[in-house]
Amino acid sequence: MDRIRDCRQVGLPFGEATPRRLSGRPGRVCFVRALLLVLPGGETPFGTDRRHLRSSARGAARRQCAGDLGRPESGKAPGDVCVKGLISYRSVILTAGVTAVFSLVVCAMLLFDAANRITKVPLDSQEFLDLKDDFIANPQSKELKEELRKLDRDLRVEYFQEQDYTKSGALLLVAGIVATLVTGKYAATLRRTIPMPTVKPMGPDTDERLARTGFWAVAVLMISLLLTTWAMNASYDSHLPATRQELAALLNPETEPDQPTNDAVGVVDVDSSLPARLPTLEEFQKSWPSFRGPSGSGVSHHADVPTTWNAASGEGILWKSTETLLPGVNSPIVFGNRVFLSGADEKQREVYCFNADDGKLVWKKTFVAAPTESGKPVKRSVETGFAAPTLATDGLHVFAMFADADLIAFDFAGKEVWQRSLGVPVANHYGHAASLATFLNSEDSSSVIVQYDQGDVEEELSKLMAFDGATGKPLWETKRPVSVSWCSPVVVERGGKAQILTAGEPWVIGYEAATGKELWRAECLPNAEIGPTPAYSEGVVYTANDQADLTAIRTNGAGDVTQSHVLWTARDGMPETCSPLVTNEFVLLMDSYGLMTCYDKRLTADAEERELLWDEDFGADCTSSPARVGELVYLFFMDGKTIILKPTREKAERVVDTNDLGEECVTTPAFQDGRIYVRGKEHLICIGSESGAEDGSPALPTLGEFRKNWPAFRGSDGTGITHHKDVPTQWDAESGEGILWKTEDELLPGVNSPIVWNKRVFLSGADEKQREVYCIDADSGKLLWRKPVPKVVEAEPVKVSPDTGFAAPTMATDGRFVYAMYANADVVAFDFEGNELWKRGLGLPVGNNYGHSASLATYHVALIVQYDQGDMEEELSKLIALEGATGEPVWETKRPVPSSWCSPVVVQRDAKPQILTAADPWVIGYDADSGKELWRAECLKRAEVGPTPVFSEGVVYTANDQADLSAIRTDGTGDVTETHILWTARDGMPETVSPLVTDEFVLLLDSYGLMTCYDKKEGKELLWDEDFGSDCTSSPSLVGDLVYIFFLDGTSLVIKPTREEAERVVESNTLGEECVTSPAFGDGRIYIRGKDHLFCIGRP
Repeated sequence: MDRIRDCRQVGLPFGEATPRRLSGRPGRVCFVRALLLVLPGGETPFGTDRRHLRSSARGAARRQCAGDLGRPESGKAPGDVCVKGLISYRSVILTAGVTAVFSLVVCAMLLFDAANRITKVPLDSQEFLDLKDDFIANPQSKELKEELRKLDRDLRVEYFQEQDYTKSGALLLVAGIVATLVTGKYAATLRRTIPMPTVKPMGPDTDERLARTGFWAVAVLMISLLLTTWAMNASYDSHLPATRQELAALLNPETEPDQPTNDAVGVVDVDSSLPARLPTLEEFQKSWPSFRGPSGSGVSHHADVPTTWNAASGEGILWKSTETLLPGVNSPIVFGNRVFLSGADEKQREVYCFNADDGKLVWKKTFVAAPTESGKPVKRSVETGFAAPTLATDGLHVFAMFADADLIAFDFAGKEVWQRSLGVPVANHYGHAASLATFLNSEDSSSVIVQYDQGDVEEELSKLMAFDGATGKPLWETKRPVSVSWCSPVVVERGGKAQILTAGEPWVIGYEAATGKELWRAECLPNAEIGPTPAYSEGVVYTANDQADLTAIRTNGAGDVTQSHVLWTARDGMPETCSPLVTNEFVLLMDSYGLMTCYDKRLTADAEERELLWDEDFGADCTSSPARVGELVYLFFMDGKTIILKPTREKAERVVDTNDLGEECVTTPAFQDGRIYVRGKEHLICIGSESGAEDGSPALPTLGEFRKNWPAFRGSDGTGITHHKDVPTQWDAESGEGILWKTEDELLPGVNSPIVWNKRVFLSGADEKQREVYCIDADSGKLLWRKPVPKVVEAEPVKVSPDTGFAAPTMATDGRFVYAMYANADVVAFDFEGNELWKRGLGLPVGNNYGHSASLATYHVALIVQYDQGDMEEELSKLIALEGATGEPVWETKRPVPSSWCSPVVVQRDAKPQILTAADPWVIGYDADSGKELWRAECLKRAEVGPTPVFSEGVVYTANDQADLSAIRTDGTGDVTETHILWTARDGMPETVSPLVTDEFVLLLDSYGLMTCYDKKEGKELLWDEDFGSDCTSSPSLVGDLVYIFFLDGTSLVIKPTREEAERVVESNTLGEECVTSPAFGDGRIYIRGKDHLFCIGRP
């Protein structure tokens, strides 16, 4: 500026005639002529030309614009003059005014809406609460009920409409403000004035004055900020400790006598026999470790559950708690003889442990609610309160979570193990309500799973987290692209891999349980605040919500599976809070007003809208999710009444409808053998009878131990699929590459496959004169022991085939003992040190040209033997369960089949264990506990059956060279030949090799090396076949997505099946000797029996 003033003094051309305004820089775009006729104003190089407001002037401007476009002046772009005439100060300032008024109107509408809308929580509306009180006082009034139901739906619809209104209004308001600021700034630019230089006065100029005052201005600003911060801090009463002493007092409140303590309340003595390890698979399934049980499905593994009770008379009520509980809508969990609950109010939190047998309080933990950052209580709904999440246990620890997202862990003695705060939920008007889940990582570690959804999708606040059960250390954390929700995560096993299934607007998502990696997602929950927890059954997850559809989704996808894996949808009778219940045949939904709807569960190839089978209004409010015991469904209503029904395709057949709990109930029951534990409004209630004595059986292995090992033919689940991933793919016997060891001791002949338990590998061998069992060290190949097995009854040698010999059945172990069987049907049991426990002869096989060849299986404490012989008319075949410790018969069931050589498979089907068998002409499913036949399908006519059936996701696949490949649903009763066979195929049937089922395909391999591939879902048509050119009797195995094939000549292939071909990964492996058996897998190792040796392929 000083230079400008100096220029004026020396006479540069800045005179009075110079314009006092400069226009903005002209643009280079000419608008259409029609717009020039309606927009006011014009801009000349020297200012606004008011003549453009007259029509004649506008015509001249148009002509000038057209001329400029054709003949631009030197130094000007075409349209400069035209744009100046268009973008005038007047037009811009008018636009700014319009957008400002628009913004004010939108803001006023939003404020008016916020002041007059319904409560933030629909069900907290005073009108709704008053009407609900009227209905409680007069529950028989149908008019009040219909009015209450209509008002509830109207409130929910209005609530979501208001949310959409607010979001749209906010976007419009932001757009209006931005437009106002942009046009206002541009108008100011158009009216910018040229400074009028003047003679510089004497004294300091502007820069010098700023230099002097700038420092003090900054200093004053900083002092103001510090004073403001001090004032804000002084006015806020912090809840945080100010000294180390206060912190210690907070962490150890027992030093403050006036504060609640964290000491356990000793009502009864704590049991000294506390768990010292994680549970076995059987223990976990027998317990009720989380919301809706071990599978999160609401299905009980116990059949002996009471069906009648009455609180008024005391009939069927074993006990109810006398301890005063803090409020809580979480459901009970049960493990062993302990029942766990939590309660909370604004000031404190409590966790309770009750004795399951008598209802006495074992311990109670009380702790002060942690203050929030704002010092205000966490937001929550009256109906959910501060203790909505159901606890979870891993069998060693119990985990609790509250509305403010505080997570705490105790051991079974009541000692606090660890505690974490996950931060107060954001934009969550109910408070955190999702229940916890647990996942057994291995036999000695577990994790607790937290689904922490909050805020809007755009805020990216939702996440899924896993914490170490013993330490609370974060294991992984995964961001979730969903808004706030209140449903709970479900941990399931799918194809040998554990998945965590979740639901939140708009996605249903499956995660890998070990890592938290997202596996797949399906968009089927739009505009829905999700409350119901998903239910899983046979590879399909079912999810529903009142603002969305019931959707059935296959869980074997990758990425976005919305268009590919949704099997079917339905719309009627969607629930607000109650989770779906899936039976063998149906999907049942229950809304909050007692309306139950029923849909057919059947798998279908194409997505479709499913028709309603029936609905029934039970006339009572309900927030308790339905549960299933066998074929019975238990419904607990809010008024304490209970109905037990049996669903059919036509109706809900009522079995019992007179049970009464005696108080309100909003929670979901827990089931145990002979008992139901349910939380009422005031008490924890046990329905049932005194429990029996423990049987004293030896401890069975944990679920992790069972999966880690290879305890029977084709592994822990009889599928040929390993749970290990670090498995070698290359080896060569000639060079020794990849061969860790091979046995040096000479073994008797045998075509049984190895089984592995921890550091031991077991085999058997036999000839006409002798039988032996071998135990080999898994690390070195050294023979630990070999035991002779004399015949139970000396008799003529049994008739055998040279291909099978005298030791064809693969052994089995239950983790306690090891069992072997021979061609003459002698069965023997040893402990792991080689001590013979018992031996039993089942009688020489009759009409069996190969000798007994079916391998053994185990279930619980029983050894399972499929002993098929003779012709069908002779009725000699039978399925037998022997007590593992003693060899005594547990049950025996006649089988309507002739001789066969395939092996039984024990599976879990909808929480009910089944034994699957195959023999001409039937595939039959049996109850594993009783041996009772459940269902049968006729699909193996005129076939001497050798291949063992394979189970995957509720379907059994069986094939034989004299029959078809058949896919059969295992949820039927009686003869299901016409109803449950999903599909059949004919090409490439095997003689002896068992099928292999992957996530996508069914693979068959015949004895001459021809592999055929079928789509697992569709079946019927052959995808491809490939002739590998080598004989084969070894069943293929699956490691991840790779298939291992061992051929008779000792060579092997590793392939990756696709829809087009068998993609060869490795094809140069050789064992160095013949091989007719199937491999066993361990971590980093393959154990395979050759003609003369047992080999270990892998690393030390």
